[in-house]
Amino acid sequence: MSFVVKFSAVDDHALEFSAYSRGKNYLDEDFFDDFTNSAHLLHDDVLKRVVSINSPKKPFNILNKYASRCRRLNGDNLNFSIYERESQVISSPSVETLIHLGAEKFIKSSSECLLSCAEKVDKEEYEEAYELLLKCDRMSSSKGSVVERLLFYFSEGLYERIDRETWRVTHKGLGKKFEDPLVAVRSSDETMIAFHNELPVSQITKFAGMQAVVDNVGEARKVHFIDFEIRKGRVLRRLASFAGSLGLSFSFEVVVVEDMLELDEKSFSRVDVDEVVVVYAEYTLSYMIGGPDRLHHVMKVARGLRFRVMVVAEVEANCNSPIFVERFVEAMLFYGAYFESMAGCVKSEEHRCIAEATCFGSSIRNVVAAEGRKRKIRHVGIGVWRAFFARFVFEETELSMSSVYQANLVVKNFASGSFFTFGIDGKSLIIGWKGTPMSSISAWRFDLF
Repeated sequence: MSFVVKFSAVDDHALEFSAYSRGKNYLDEDFFDDFTNSAHLLHDDVLKRVVSINSPKKPFNILNKYASRCRRLNGDNLNFSIYERESQVISSPSVETLIHLGAEKFIKSSSECLLSCAEKVDKEEYEEAYELLLKCDRMSSSKGSVVERLLFYFSEGLYERIDRETWRVTHKGLGKKFEDPLVAVRSSDETMIAFHNELPVSQITKFAGMQAVVDNVGEARKVHFIDFEIRKGRVLRRLASFAGSLGLSFSFEVVVVEDMLELDEKSFSRVDVDEVVVVYAEYTLSYMIGGPDRLHHVMKVARGLRFRVMVVAEVEANCNSPIFVERFVEAMLFYGAYFESMAGCVKSEEHRCIAEATCFGSSIRNVVAAEGRKRKIRHVGIGVWRAFFARFVFEETELSMSSVYQANLVVKNFASGSFFTFGIDGKSLIIGWKGTPMSSISAWRFDLF
């Protein structure tokens, strides 16, 4: 019996969301803002954790106040099942722990300075905030340690925010040209390859995600695989070559649209009655939150295709709160974990610096400095996605132990693999660095009644 695979890759060239119109029938981006807040309140018993600081000082009030917003991949607090690994876990404090506890003098002083500055900005005390930023400058560097680099990029975001609020232009704020964050996330080929080869998160996502696909297609003989943002055409050619070597019937098409609103069911080749449709979205849906009508439209198209399973991989962070200081703290902890993981995994200093200066630097700056439609980086957690997908009657399906096993196999191949942690939130797999959530993988079904 033959096995047939169709592959459709969707590419969207419309990256500018700031000019999107909003009509009464469009999904309001406030859903993500409002639900992010209500989810924290409704599940405060789940998300709450105690931040203990010896002899607490005023600059850390911001952490005490918003501690319940910050999560860790911890079995006691999040009801996660942590999977054992044979690799030895090295006891080493994470950047998040150091930020919270001020365990080292430099980190304590730099954290105090940055957090105090964020509080001043929140209170619109801009002159005092600016003076604190000048102090932060003396402790930060784009080429220094993890904490120095983190301080550098968050300081840039604060400079720009102060400029926007005070209607001025400084050389470190609005005077410094920065690439659009949605363009910057599409890193150079060499950097993307280096990150895939050296940073386990990329491979964990793909292996666990593909296992989820396999688990759900069952005995299907025809599979139509729709991938959003595959980005590289030569990947399809390699897939075709590989399928040929296995004697599989394989065809692919690239669907290019200038605007996601142009995408519809007719954009894809005809779906046969005996054909199983799979939708795969890896780190792409969150970038549509800034243009909510686009995200709503894409979900309607996916539902119209009557997919068997939709596998979604997304950043697991709550960087979309309308409350500035809350968003700042969450972003600081998330990017701190990411910077530290890159320092421990990416061997090429050049590739790491390029990624931090472009992709991560522009994202941090956008999260900190921008508001409204200009804020394009709006990462949300799996709880928010769960509520959003429920609107379209998508049902979350449990990831199998095989997916967890695949993820576990990947980290064993990396020297720093022991620092990566896994947990289960609902039916989704959460990937973390030293307990701090970084990514989520979830699978969804749409069953017609």
